[in-house]
Amino acid sequence: MGAIACAKILLDYNADIDALNFSGHTPFHVSAEHLDHAFARFLLQNRARKHCRPGCVRCRLFVKQTEKHERSTREQQLHEI
Repeated sequence: MGAIACAKILLDYNADIDALNFSGHTPFHVSAEHLDHAFARFLLQNRARKHCRPGCVRCRLFVKQTEKHERSTREQQLHEI
């Protein structure tokens, strides 16, 4: 079972999508550390916070990277049609 499938189950049971880990980071921040655009997109679609704390540079940059990745994926899909 993948991370997104597990996260869907947790959300079905009302888990906090912005829960902090032992280091004080949100799931979005952890997805940024692992450059996981698919999981980041899932989190954002489910109203996760974009930043683990005010001024987090890693999260801010990853939001932009994820948005760019999403645009390029959509453009690629349009060209394949």
